[in-house]
Amino acid sequence: MRNDLIGKIRELKKIEPSQEWLVSARNDLMAGIEPDISFFQWLRQPQQFALVACLILIFLGGPWLALKASEASLPGDLLYSVKKANEGLQMTITSENNKTQLKMEFASRRLEELAKVSEDSGKTNKVKGIASDLKNNLKEASVYADKISETEIIAVAKKTQEIKEELSMAAGEASLDVQDELAQAGEVVEEINKILTVLNTRYQEDRQDTSTSTDQEILIFLQELEDGTITTTDKVINGVEESN
Repeated sequence: MRNDLIGKIRELKKIEPSQEWLVSARNDLMAGIEPDISFFQWLRQPQQFALVACLILIFLGGPWLALKASEASLPGDLLYSVKKANEGLQMTITSENNKTQLKMEFASRRLEELAKVSEDSGKTNKVKGIASDLKNNLKEASVYADKISETEIIAVAKKTQEIKEELSMAAGEASLDVQDELAQAGEVVEEINKILTVLNTRYQEDRQDTSTSTDQEILIFLQELEDGTITTTDKVINGVEESN
């Protein structure tokens, strides 16, 4: 009995699958991998590949494109909140030495927005809001003014003078309530200039033994800004060149 069973098992080794079964098994196997093959064939089509590439670019470059597009936005625009959020992020990550200069740059943006919005007489409330933001930007700049590095004093002084001129021009075209905001902003600019003068004097006192004629020129330049001797951006630029 046992020998008969062993003999039958050995006979099973001689059995070969039919040709029909082999064809059926191969078809089943190809059907299992067909989706992967069709996917790569789909990518080879120019239009489909271009669509995938565009979607990837939009996903990766979308935030950057939104930030760039928001730079020209004005209060009330869809992307203006993105613009202000980006400014807040920049203030968070920048060092304290550069916060004043960054806030001055934001103040310049508010002046540009003010000029554009003022052209539309129906946007009085927006003009007031921009003027208020401008004043606040300058106040925040003054908070960090005493932390400006020695190498940045001239650059910041030049920026304050530019803003002072732009404030004067904007005030001449603004309504009375907006003029009050702009006047207060101008007072903050003067305060920043005074801080710069004191700060530069402090730097010179800290290194009296190594002071140079350039240091004296910087001090004179800042003093002239405070006294009003320098009144235009051209004179500021000339003062920077002479100090260098």
